[in-house]
Amino acid sequence: MMQLQDFNTFVADVKLCNGCFYFELHAVDIADVVQFGFCTQGFEPREDAEGEGVGDDEWSWAIDGVRQMKWHEGDQGAHGSEWAVDDVIGIALDMRTAGAAVVSVSVNGSFAAPNGVAFSDIDAPYLSPAFTGVGRYRVNFGDRPFVNTPPDVEYVSVHEFNQQQQQQQQQQ
Repeated sequence: MMQLQDFNTFVADVKLCNGCFYFELHAVDIADVVQFGFCTQGFEPREDAEGEGVGDDEWSWAIDGVRQMKWHEGDQGAHGSEWAVDDVIGIALDMRTAGAAVVSVSVNGSFAAPNGVAFSDIDAPYLSPAFTGVGRYRVNFGDRPFVNTPPDVEYVSVHEFNQQQQQQQQQQ
C-alpha cells in the first residue's frame, strides 16, 4: 500500500527501456489530486513539493484522473475519465521504438476513449514509474496477478522486467 501525503512524490527503483511494460494502481482512498506516470533522468522529487510533482517538468509525464488531465512541463490538457475509489488504473508503456515511447491508460480495464494513449513520442533513455499526490493506492507492479489485462501480449510487468535486470547484473 502506498500512502501519499502533502503532494509528495514516490519514484520506483527501476529504469524501464527497450520493451513494453504494464502496472496497475488500485485507488483505495483518493484524498486529493494525483499525478501518476513516469520520469527520467533529470527529474528530482522534492521533499517539500510546493505543488510540483510528476508531469510538472520536462523530465516527467503524468495522468491525473481526479482533474481528468495530463501533465508534461505543466498542464497538457484534458485526458481520461474520472477516477473513483476502488477503480483499477492500468498504465502501459511502449518503449519498443527509440525516441517514441507511448503511455496509455485504462480505467477498470478499458483503454477506450476518453482513456487510451495519453502521450506519444517521448524521447527518454529510460522511464521510471513515479507517483505524486494525496491518498492511498495499492500498486501492483506484477508481483501478483493483475486485475485487468495489458493492451496486448507484448507487455511484461514492471516486476518481471526488474527481476530480469537484477539477474543480468548478478551474472556480470
